[in-house]
Amino acid sequence: MGRAPDIAVQLVHIQGPLTGEIQEFSEPVISIGRHPSCHMHFPKDLTIISRKHAAIIREGNRFKLIDQSTNGTFVNGKRVKTAYLKDGDILTFAKGGPKVSFLTKMMERRPEPVSAPSPSTPKESKRPFDEGRPVVRVKHAPSQEEKISPQKVKVEEPSSEQGHGDSLPPKARAIFEEFLKR
Repeated sequence: MGRAPDIAVQLVHIQGPLTGEIQEFSEPVISIGRHPSCHMHFPKDLTIISRKHAAIIREGNRFKLIDQSTNGTFVNGKRVKTAYLKDGDILTFAKGGPKVSFLTKMMERRPEPVSAPSPSTPKESKRPFDEGRPVVRVKHAPSQEEKISPQKVKVEEPSSEQGHGDSLPPKARAIFEEFLKR
């Protein structure tokens, strides 16, 4: 009835140790930092990033970034303590640190299951990237018991006849190309 739409956050890594990866989250709070419990986890030796550097909190249909660090978090080059994010914003974690592009995408609503399907009726699954989107590899953690989200997605490297960013979704490609011009 009054349920908020299913919106996923995509963080496209454009600079730093995870460059070229797209991480997708559907949680109401996305923690960012070096601590192993963070959703977006940076390597422990990247000390410019705090253990609990920042968080992105969903507020209805909006997403609010909260800086929790000593070295700062920047949105489009401006240091912020809190900021509401919009598609295409560039987030920088600490001056000269990793950069990601913030994107959102509407997810297909999953109907509440009424009853379990009988084993004799096979179901065909439709993945979101079946519709002309680039091929991606999903990296899963060793434990199958963990939640599926956040998914860590690695974009395939472009072939020699493709330019940089050709395998990215259109919004991400535009952001990547804009970043390369700087």
